[in-house]
Parts: sequence; C-alpha cells; structure tokens
Amino acid sequence: DALPEHLSSMLQSEEFVQAVQEGYDEADKNGDGVLAYDELIPFLESMTANQEVKVNAKHVRQLMLVFDLDNNGVISRLEFLDLVRFVVATTWIEYKISELVEP
Repeated sequence: DALPEHLSSMLQSEEFVQAVQEGYDEADKNGDGVLAYDELIPFLESMTANQEVKVNAKHVRQLMLVFDLDNNGVISRLEFLDLVRFVVATTWIEYKISELVEP
C-alpha cells in the first residue's frame, strides 16, 4: 500500500463510500443510473476546484478511458468509486509534492 494509513483508511471507510454514492446520485442528472461524460465534468471540476490539481474536460475523457472497465461509454457506481478514490489520492500526492518543492 503506497498511501499513508490515514488516507488509505479514509478511502475505504463507510463514510467515504456513502459520500461518494451521494455524489454519484447528485451527478446523475438524468437519473439513468450511470454517469456520462457530460455528467462527470461538472462533478469532478467542482470536486477539485480548490486543489493543486484541477480536473478539466480533457482529464475527464482520460479518466473515463481508464475507469470505464466494461467499455460501455459510461461510468457505473463501482467504477465511480474507484475513479473518485484515484482523484482524491492524486490530489493528496500533488499537495504533498507541492509542500516539498515550495519553501
């Protein structure tokens, strides 16, 4: 496990999973049970708005290529959970790097 214990525990916690599921429901604007590209963009942009690394439309396309495991062009609940975990971990890593680089 490359992540610190506190971060890894948080990403696996019931509270985190519940928050991600609520985010999924909020992002699913048309209520079809899956997230399309245009539903992911505003959610991920908002999620990273105050972070070192901000997710943009290009990133969303790339994330969909990686996390759409069944290649159906949309993100399921389970795929979304892994995608959000990745974004949180990446954001944390970038924050830690910026702490080391900046005086």
